[in-house]
Amino acid sequence: MTPADEVGGDYYDIINAGNRAWIIIGDVSGHGVPAGLVMMMAQTAIRTALDQNPALSPSELLTVINGTIRENIQLMRENKYMTLTAFAVHDNGTFHFAGLHQDVLIYRAQSQSIEIIETNGMWLGIVEDMHGMLDDHQLHLNVNDAVLLFTDGITEAQKKNGSADSENAKVDMFGDERLRGVFQSVGDRSTEEM
Repeated sequence: MTPADEVGGDYYDIINAGNRAWIIIGDVSGHGVPAGLVMMMAQTAIRTALDQNPALSPSELLTVINGTIRENIQLMRENKYMTLTAFAVHDNGTFHFAGLHQDVLIYRAQSQSIEIIETNGMWLGIVEDMHGMLDDHQLHLNVNDAVLLFTDGITEAQKKNGSADSENAKVDMFGDERLRGVFQSVGDRSTEEM
């Protein structure tokens, strides 16, 4: 990962808590030190909540940490929020998840196609109490399926077409469609090859 500034607000983590693994991905609005601080606060709050209660559902986890994140953002006098999706890994390829972040892309090996799973819910740090605002969802991976989790750093990556000095140079973003196409073309390969 290469942040846009020296410090970034992108966050991903794999956490073993109790008898289950968690995958967390998110992004704090903006760049720089304030975004990095909010990201670190979120990571600490998530790890603390899971250490104290590893049986939380993903929606319960996000509801618990939202209060801490909101309070800290207000103490910093920042106008920030955080997108975040939490995945609890269960047996036999089943994942329970909650939160609002980028869509989840799944390469389905049997059909060699991409399935798009939209995330929904609420950004963290916006409201004081998120009770009842999040639902838990479920997805299942079959043998040889692959899942792609990402932040907007990849879809919003830009390249100028034309002379770099030219005012007429067109900015081309990588975009969601291109990401899906690349993922579909390499989804049957090993993680290292992808």
